[in-house]
Amino acid sequence: MKSLFLHIPLSEKILFARHLSIMIKTGMPLLDSLRLFQKQTKSRSFSHVLKQITADVENGQFLSFSLAKFRRLFGDLFINIVRVGEVSVSCDRDPDGHRHRHRGLDAAVQAAQRVVAEHAVR
Repeated sequence: MKSLFLHIPLSEKILFARHLSIMIKTGMPLLDSLRLFQKQTKSRSFSHVLKQITADVENGQFLSFSLAKFRRLFGDLFINIVRVGEVSVSCDRDPDGHRHRHRGLDAAVQAAQRVVAEHAVR
């Protein structure tokens, strides 16, 4: 499936941002979160996209880099907000880094969630 022909309903994107935020906040690893949402989504297109994103993240790519492959579906703002969260995560040097890393990415995902929700209102 080419990304040109894919369509993800706005409600699925909002749900994705919301659930990803919750899963990260609880300490669930990003890959597990992506896999779980891929299984739960009702959209075949979104399942296909999440499968590719999961494979990219498994191969060591940043989530934002993988999302950028689907720029038309997610939009620059969403992708850049996730990128900011990743940068803040990689700058964190505390010894107990896991807890802080989740906070950085979680804050980015929550911001992206607000942006997606605002677009739904318009």
